[in-house]
Amino acid sequence: MMNPDRRAFLQCAGAAMLGAVVPRSGDAADERKPNVVLFYADDLGYGDLGCYGCKDIKTPHLDALAAGGARLTNYYSAAPICSPSRAALLTGLSPQRAGVPTNVRAGKGVVGLPGDRVTIAEVLKQQGYATAHFGKWHLGTAPESLPTGQGFDEYFGHHYGCISYYTHAFSWDQKLGPVHDLWRNGREVHEDGQYMTDLITREALRFIAEKRDKPFFLYLPYNAPHYPMEAPEKWMKMYEGLEPNRRPYAAMVSCMDDSIGQIVAKLRELGLGDNTLILFASDNGPSNEVRTKVDPKGPQPGSSGVYRGSKFSLLEGGIRMPCIASWPGHIDPGSVHDAPAIAMDALPTIAAAAGAKCPEGLEGRNHLAEGDQPKERPLLWESGGQRAVRRGNWKLYVPRQGKPQLYDLQTDPAEAKELAADKPELAKELLTLHDAWRATWKK
Repeated sequence: MMNPDRRAFLQCAGAAMLGAVVPRSGDAADERKPNVVLFYADDLGYGDLGCYGCKDIKTPHLDALAAGGARLTNYYSAAPICSPSRAALLTGLSPQRAGVPTNVRAGKGVVGLPGDRVTIAEVLKQQGYATAHFGKWHLGTAPESLPTGQGFDEYFGHHYGCISYYTHAFSWDQKLGPVHDLWRNGREVHEDGQYMTDLITREALRFIAEKRDKPFFLYLPYNAPHYPMEAPEKWMKMYEGLEPNRRPYAAMVSCMDDSIGQIVAKLRELGLGDNTLILFASDNGPSNEVRTKVDPKGPQPGSSGVYRGSKFSLLEGGIRMPCIASWPGHIDPGSVHDAPAIAMDALPTIAAAAGAKCPEGLEGRNHLAEGDQPKERPLLWESGGQRAVRRGNWKLYVPRQGKPQLYDLQTDPAEAKELAADKPELAKELLTLHDAWRATWKK
């Protein structure tokens, strides 16, 4: 059954303009609403794009998007793992309030994202948008939790956390064993031998061509560069001589970047480029799991840049992500946004661009609003027994075991010098802030 609050929202949504993301020159009242394309990478590190300082992986198309739009330098995922970060992105709620505090298990009929949560797709459908999801879902397989139960008109991709890029088999659950995992609108489909990144791109190009005459929302969560570390030979050749663990990772990132370039080119070819808001981010930091490595004793393939930590960690390397926003005429080219932002901001930001009403009680905000954003905005996390708070330049990190740790991110972005003993009152204040936040979703 649908939650009454959700039903009420879906019946009345779409009337109020949030009035924040606006062009600098007025639009005609009857101008078509902007298209929205939301790219989401999988296990991509902060230090793995050229526009974020990477020197050894080529990402010309994402770099071009950043040059033509905004690069966010203090953007965070809502969790250091896949499912919770995706639930927060789509609902504007913390993973706990979205109902997905940890990764959703594999299996048939599994409820992941509850059916009474309102997603970006549902908000935009009320504005007449065509909606589609192509790529990784990982938010459940029960009818209410599948993309078509969460506001998407159509979807193509895999339900579980990862698949072989060529056989599309999920093989990382001992109880399930290897199982084929490629679907179109709830029906299993077979594309054996076709590289998954290319398939996602193919579907996106088709959808854009078909829906060019009406506004659309396209959610493209690529599974790259998540393991298994499989890349086409074309891209592997580009990185001959690179460190063995990083080589396939780099190839997968460049392949994804090329796909993004194809999609941006299609938008421009069809005259849609100037009227499309494009957002790009990653779900969490790079993985150091042994299954990501050619050499088990070698370094992790992905880079967190100057930050410490990786996937699974609430240290900066696990949650601080690259994020790019592009919308010609609305976002200044080459701009840098350094105010704190988090995945939950996607829904209100996109809703504002579309002139749509948001559900009540969101934890995100329109990050691209004109005017200064408050830099003291608190951001809060809880995952896998860890807790974290960022407020201003201060970061409180509480590991699974051990005492709270306090860091000044302005002078110590790598979280190397622990200051809780020097500033016990501040550490206590931030921990109290987290306790109060926790109480709001533990009721």
